[in-house]
This record gives sequence, C-alpha cells and structure tokens, in this order.
Amino acid sequence: MVITLRSSGDPTDTIVNLLLVGATTIPSLIATAVFVLMARFFLVRRAFISSASILLKVFKAVDGFFTRLNDRTTGGRVLVKDYNSLPLFDPVAWRERSKKSLGKARYLFRILVVMEGPVLFICLGTATLSYRTDFAELRGLLLFVWAIAAMILAMKGATVISSERVRETLDALLSTPLTAQEILTQKVAGMNRLMMVLAIPILSVHLTLLLLNIDPQSLIFNFSLKLLFHFLWYTISCVLTTFLTMRIVVWISVLLGLRSTSQSRSAMTAICLIAGWVLLTSFTCRPGEAVFELVRTLAESLSPPVPWQGSGYEESPEQLRHSTIASAVCCLIRLDGGVQANEAFLLSAGNSSVEKSELYYAPSSSIASALTVSGIVFLWQVVLCLFIRALTLWLAPRLLGRRDQRVDHRSSEAQRFTSPSVMGSEVIA
Repeated sequence: MVITLRSSGDPTDTIVNLLLVGATTIPSLIATAVFVLMARFFLVRRAFISSASILLKVFKAVDGFFTRLNDRTTGGRVLVKDYNSLPLFDPVAWRERSKKSLGKARYLFRILVVMEGPVLFICLGTATLSYRTDFAELRGLLLFVWAIAAMILAMKGATVISSERVRETLDALLSTPLTAQEILTQKVAGMNRLMMVLAIPILSVHLTLLLLNIDPQSLIFNFSLKLLFHFLWYTISCVLTTFLTMRIVVWISVLLGLRSTSQSRSAMTAICLIAGWVLLTSFTCRPGEAVFELVRTLAESLSPPVPWQGSGYEESPEQLRHSTIASAVCCLIRLDGGVQANEAFLLSAGNSSVEKSELYYAPSSSIASALTVSGIVFLWQVVLCLFIRALTLWLAPRLLGRRDQRVDHRSSEAQRFTSPSVMGSEVIA
C-alpha cells in the first residue's frame, strides 16, 4: 500500500502525515507483539521439555518417590552424597559415572531397591515354604528379571551416542585426542556400575535355586570334593554368564545406536531386535520345535543306530545323546543359552525332576553331559562377545564420521596432541 504525504508547510498537514504513518505501522506493531508473545509462550515451554522415553519417566517417578520418602522419614539425609571429582585417565567413563543419572551411586541404589526388594521377598518365601528340592516357577522369575535388565541395558547402550547427537555435544567429543574406539570403550566402561546393580537380582534367584538343589548343610557335615565342585562351578558359571550376556546386549545396542540421530529410535531398535531374537529362538529352539528337531534328526542320521532293549517309555542312551547335542546347539543360538546350560548342570547335580519340554532336560541326564554343554556355551559366549565388540570398534570411526590415525605409543610423537579430522569417512588401518 502506497501512502502519499502532503508536503506543504501547514501544521495541519504535518499532523495528518503523522496519523497516516501511525495508522500504517499499527498492524505491523500488533503482528510483531503477537509473535513475540507466542515465542515467549511456546519457546519457554519447549526449552525444558523432558524426554518422551517411558523408561526415563519411570525412573524419574521412582526417584521422586524416594526423594519424598527420604524427606519425610529422615529429614532429607543423604548417605551417599555426590562429590566433585576429576578424571584421571578415562574422562569419558568418568563423565558417564559422575554426570549421568544411571552412573551415580544414589540413583543406582534406588533402582536396586526397586528390583531387589520383590525378588528377595519371593526368593525367601520360596526357600521357606517350598517342600520340594526344586521350584520351577523361580526360573520364570529369573527370565522376567532378565527381561527388565536387558531392556535397561539396551536402552542405555543404544543411546550413548545418539544422546550426544541430540545434545549437539558429539562434535566436541570427537574433537578430543581420543580415538573412536577409546570413546566407545570408555562409554561402555561407564556402565559397569549399572551392570553390577542389575546383576544382583539375577544372582539372587540363582542363589535361591542353588540352595534348593544343593543343601548347604551337606557341605559342612558331609563334605565331599564332588559336592564342593558342583557348588563352585554353578556359582562361578552363573556370575560369568550373567556379565557375559550383559556385555553382549550392551555391545549389540551400542552398534545399533552408532548412526541413529534419535534416542527413542535407537532405543526402540535395540530393544525390538533383542526381544525378537529372544522370542524367536525361545519358540524355535526348544524340544519339539523346528530347530531342535532338525539338529536332532541330523545327529541321528550321522550316527549308526544302536539297538535298545529297554522300556519303550524311556529314551535310550543314544537318544539322550542326540537330544543333548540338539540342546547344546540350541543353547548356542539362544541369547539366554548360558542360563539354560547352567540350569542343566544344577539339575544334574541336584537330581531334581525336570519336564521333558525344557531345553535343559537332556543335558541334565548326567553330570558329564551337563558340564560339557555348560563349558561349550560359555566359550561360545566369550567368542561372541569379543566378536561383537571387535566389530563395533572396527566400524566406529566410519559410522561416527571421523578418521582415526594410528599412533605409535612408543615414539615421542605419541605425547603430542593431534586433533583428529571429523569430516573423514574412511578407516585408516
């Protein structure tokens, strides 16, 4: 719109010109004021919006409950206080331990109380009221606790890099003299406290199963090296298998979250993949299902038939051997194969009745077969964990978009700071 102003020296024309200019600027001023108010309203609301993660909301609700409970009961006393420390040789791991909620001791203690309380109550009630030498329902509780632990680890592992991208701190992290492999290794090392906390409820169920199958009084009054070996083997194998399986879940999640730009997308991808792996193998790698019967059929075809004079209702030693081979292969395929193999050894030592539909039925027929399967599955999990870790670290520079230079730490050049290039996409071997 074009406005023509009067240029005569009459004061009336000057007033008219001012009114015309004011009238034309009023709509612009009103629009500007409206947009400023809308920006003030919406930007302030979005500036402090929390994450849409359901699991994070659950953690915040639990943390708020314990904070209110502590304020009402003890007046706000804190036993484990946060302290300001400085990183020594692992700055990324130090940041994960001291600056993240799932790395601080007081938050981890609250998660431990929430998980360990119901588990310990059920385990104590089972050990007190059960008159059997084995309580199969405890294994259902064991798998349920494992599902919660795997979900937490998958969410945390998948978001170690995507969270840096969302906060726009990844470029600053990649500009440090640390290589991509060192960054990821320290990121995972910062989760050690979380893995230890999540392992306590799992090991509590294992301990209850051990005490139900092997009487601890027999170790004192009827001591034998064989019984002591069973006790120590199951204990050590459960601890090692628990942390190995957790490491496998973490490294798979880290690998899946390297290229993701969204925390929710990376977490859901890792959780869905791990859950799909567990569910698919749980239904196909069990007695009577496709994979188990296929492996058993192949084992029978590769060995000559042996006549059996026993009852038709009992399996021959040859059939049990074939079933044990099929169970071992299925344990190698399943993510919870180490748990199944350990239970087979425990039941073989405790002489408990086992349902034939369980994966650990065939190996539990003898201690030798259960021990063999347990050892093979443990070695396979070590190889699998090392392979996934090596694959993740090998792909890390390419997926993070940087070029890591191999530095000879024996030379004097290793002491100099060289800023790595963030723009490269190739890996220099």
